[in-house]
Amino acid sequence: MKLKVSKGAGSVVRLEEGIYPAKFVDIEKREAGGREFFVWSFEIVYDGKPVVVNGMTSNKITAGVRPSKAYNWLCAIAGKKLDVNEEIDTEALKGKEVMVVIENRQLGDTEISRVTDVKKKASAQTTAQTKEQTKGKEKKTKQSNSEDEAVEV
Repeated sequence: MKLKVSKGAGSVVRLEEGIYPAKFVDIEKREAGGREFFVWSFEIVYDGKPVVVNGMTSNKITAGVRPSKAYNWLCAIAGKKLDVNEEIDTEALKGKEVMVVIENRQLGDTEISRVTDVKKKASAQTTAQTKEQTKGKEKKTKQSNSEDEAVEV
């Protein structure tokens, strides 16, 4: 059997770290190492060109005292707080405008840009200012997982 190596689809994206207006493109459930997770895709305009950037969260969408990152991102895209047991069609969310926080990280020999947070368009600047003010400070709180409630998608 002969095998041929081809160039993979897509390319490595490297942007300046910061907050960008974006449009929600898609969410995909993936698995690696026996664990499932979501890959969220957003389109931003960078140097006058549309660029798709991704971010990852767990596949748990939980509300409650300690809402999951996926729940927070879904609420930001939907533009509202989602109730427990509320179902939402992600197809209807495509094209919704949000603000994304882009941070860079090293992946092998290459530095890549990724989405680390998603906010409603109106609240993103305030959140970024707060994040900058509290950067480096970690609060340790003990919360019971039993206080979290699931939201099905």
